[in-house]
Amino acid sequence: MENAVEHVNLNGDAKLPDALDKLVLRIEDLGKGNRIISHAEKETLYQQQKISRRFRWVKGDSFDSPPPEDEAKETRDELGPTPALETVNRIWSDAEDCQNFQHFEIQWNCAVHFKILEVALAHFRRLGFCICTGVQIHSDYTRGSKASHHNKKVDFCVFVNEQCPELTRAALTSPFQSVNQTEYPALLQRPIALSIETKVTGQDWTEAVNQISVWLLAQWDALDDLVSRSQAQDGDASSNVDAGDADAPKPSAAAAAGLVFLPGLVVLGHDWYFVAMTRSPDGKSRLYNRVLIGSTQSTEGVYQVIAVLQLLGRNIENHYWPWFERTILNK
Repeated sequence: MENAVEHVNLNGDAKLPDALDKLVLRIEDLGKGNRIISHAEKETLYQQQKISRRFRWVKGDSFDSPPPEDEAKETRDELGPTPALETVNRIWSDAEDCQNFQHFEIQWNCAVHFKILEVALAHFRRLGFCICTGVQIHSDYTRGSKASHHNKKVDFCVFVNEQCPELTRAALTSPFQSVNQTEYPALLQRPIALSIETKVTGQDWTEAVNQISVWLLAQWDALDDLVSRSQAQDGDASSNVDAGDADAPKPSAAAAAGLVFLPGLVVLGHDWYFVAMTRSPDGKSRLYNRVLIGSTQSTEGVYQVIAVLQLLGRNIENHYWPWFERTILNK
């Protein structure tokens, strides 16, 4: 694992791919609390600020500009609906309960993280998500001698929930009939688009980032194989899948076909962080980490996390899924 992935600080001087850099800049802006709430909620939030210390953070920059001040500028409402005040208060309260009573990870996942994902992604027609704490990486993608990688799991997957014959055909080209790095039935024909690893407060960041690194590495390997098989079906003989030395970098068919990065989130108790894996066409993988996107320790943080999740959802619909359709499904 140490040799398979280079870890890069997202807050350093490393040059990011343009598409990732643009996304990170927007995430950082939302993570600062800028434009995380629709202009339509302005009066409600200022009223709430007068009666509750939970909302003392509310400021002018918290709200988006009223439309159509700048039609070229992406608005908060374009990301998705701002969550209702009652919903934000409930999520914040449940997170406080998990923290104060030292609940296990499963309670955080069910009482807090699941609700956040449900609220953030409900309006996306073709996206779904599932708890996948027990889902393992298929042995085909455990990087050779690293048998322990089989047990490196994440807690949630956001997937594309689209049914079409091309997806079925793509899955059937896999030795275990899946378009992903796992043979979990719910994910056989639902391409994973965002992976989330969660830990309770105080647990080790290194272990969390190692888990999501192994998971994203396996996902990219699976995508490389899918692209190679798709190209082989189109008559490109140079694209045949060749496992070779599973631990050594090998040319990336997915990167060569335009895949820029795979996003991930790591959650430590209240705190949500963005990470991303890239792979160059020559096969070198990098994990960029980390950007704090928000914390459920405050109601502001709940708005931040939901806004960033909606931003990532739009990125899936506007960029990742069209790439998958074009490159793997040949649509």
